[in-house]
Amino acid sequence: MELNTNNIKLDILIKNAKIITMNDNEEIINNGFIGIQDNKIKIIDEMDNYNENFIAEKYIEAKGKIVFPGLINTHTHAYQILLKGLGADLNLMDWVKAVVAPYSQKITKKINYYAALLVALESLQSGCTMVADFFYAHHKPKLSDGVIEGFLDMGIRGLMIRNFHDCGVENGIPESYLETPEEAFEDVERLINKYEVKSDGMMKIWTGPGVTWGISKRGLEATVEYSKSNNIPYSIHLLETEDDNTHIKKEYNKKAIELMEEVGFLTPNLLAAHCVKLTDEECEVLGSNGVNVAYNAASNMYLGSGIPPIIKLKNSGSKISLGTDGAASNNSMDMIETLKLSALLQKVSHEKPNIISAENVLKMATKEAAETLKMDKEVGSLEEGKKADLFIFNPEKPKSIPIHNPVATLVYSSSLENVETTIVNGKILYENNEFKTKYDKKYVFNKINNLMVDLIE
Repeated sequence: MELNTNNIKLDILIKNAKIITMNDNEEIINNGFIGIQDNKIKIIDEMDNYNENFIAEKYIEAKGKIVFPGLINTHTHAYQILLKGLGADLNLMDWVKAVVAPYSQKITKKINYYAALLVALESLQSGCTMVADFFYAHHKPKLSDGVIEGFLDMGIRGLMIRNFHDCGVENGIPESYLETPEEAFEDVERLINKYEVKSDGMMKIWTGPGVTWGISKRGLEATVEYSKSNNIPYSIHLLETEDDNTHIKKEYNKKAIELMEEVGFLTPNLLAAHCVKLTDEECEVLGSNGVNVAYNAASNMYLGSGIPPIIKLKNSGSKISLGTDGAASNNSMDMIETLKLSALLQKVSHEKPNIISAENVLKMATKEAAETLKMDKEVGSLEEGKKADLFIFNPEKPKSIPIHNPVATLVYSSSLENVETTIVNGKILYENNEFKTKYDKKYVFNKINNLMVDLIE
């Protein structure tokens, strides 16, 4: 590649790195450089084409290190990060009743804001540059704003999935959550106008029902119509357990997938979280309709929900991405850990070590995640013109040395200590175990600890 490199001024220049691009050809540059200008990748190439006329405000020498695209978490609940360790060893419905339901009715915009700050810290430390937050506990106005403002202040890329419920009190949905679809969509428009249009791509706003047992048939239909009319994707918790089918059968004498297919809910604009209790035929239905799936291995294991049929879904045509789920049902926002668990759970389920590869899992957390979130033109791979969302991996740690295959090392033999630098939108937010965010960890920890005293009381 011939470059006109004279007088090119860069903000950041990363040199002598092994670069895992995750582009369409899954190209690996064994010894390369990345030039970042403004918030984008200006140049990415082999060191053979490096020109000493490059001028950068910051140089990063990355010899012996590996650059990966930023990991993308497609399903979590930021407010739950204050619940780590509570409700351990309970199944989903008991856990919801004992922990999530009572706490979620106490949350405020302030609590959501500080929870989002902590989510950002833990995410950045695990090489995660974008988080999709699924927020459903709307018992008072503007609770979503707290999460959004927290993400924006910390500089992490975000997606707010502004959920709603229009029924389900008899199924355990707090009455204070209930609103009409129209009320929810009005708030979606408010959030788009207040945050998304002014964020320069740092915040996207979606919608969708929270759970199947908290949405009416009319609510499903309204979501589809709103999505079609406004080109806004949507998400839902789907068949995390058999409770979805139990409630839908009681109300409509149909299984959950049957009802959703009937109303046209199963589309490429749908991101379905979990999908544990699917039959082979239902996998085919989701795949043939282009439904995207957020795979939450740690949460499915922690709650004993089961093992989602990820391989069948993928083979049927669904795009698969990875999520941590909320920290209350994971106890972590660690996307490095998520990579390994996501692979191992499928291997043991199928009793085939080659059923899923390290490369498959990394793709789910980067390129395929970006496609799922309709962000693949901006993020998900390291290519010229894309946003500079990436992390630098240092393999010189006891757990990861020696290194033979960089992707396998990342997925199977690494931890948070390997993440040396995390860059989002062209800005260094984490470097050498120090956060370069608006608020440092000491500030955030103090705020969180003070909040917990009030909440426990």
